[in-house]
Amino acid sequence: MALTNLEPDTKYYVKMYAVVEGVTYYSSERSFTTSKPALIKFASNNCSNLSGVTSSFRSSNGNTASWGIGSSGQNGSYWAAPDPNGSLTTCTGISYVQFNKTFNEDGIIRFWINTYNPGYSNYPPEIFVNGANLGSATEIGGNSSSFYWMQVESPVIPAGQNTIKIQFNAGSVYWDVGVDEIEFFEFN
Repeated sequence: MALTNLEPDTKYYVKMYAVVEGVTYYSSERSFTTSKPALIKFASNNCSNLSGVTSSFRSSNGNTASWGIGSSGQNGSYWAAPDPNGSLTTCTGISYVQFNKTFNEDGIIRFWINTYNPGYSNYPPEIFVNGANLGSATEIGGNSSSFYWMQVESPVIPAGQNTIKIQFNAGSVYWDVGVDEIEFFEFN
């Protein structure tokens, strides 16, 4: 007997039964977990330019500026939050980069971040799609210390033409913010 229409990455419990001469007999309960759907990488962005990207950074004195390109990312150049004051400062508001991407199927993005704040951990960003907050990205690799780059993964992004915003909220103060090596995956 084959079970159909099961959800991926879900635990199910099953029990067999038989009715013999009006009496119902049950087997012991068993469980199984369906496998996760395969991820297929369909695009990547090495963050070497900001073409098609909108961005904003707000410093502790209220100045704002667009992001730029830095040279010491996880793998070369990266999207870098600027210093709108011309000297080292902290971010106190919302800092973000936003871009458009079409997904043919539901998917995720994986990327590297650095929220430099000596002595503290990297601060995972929130992911917005078409204005809706999907939740925070989760750590999947790299190093959580803000001296280094950490790889994160987004919550599931729905199929369709999407405006994706990677947003850092300064609930935790940090000195600098970087995003690098964005990879786009769809579930197969």
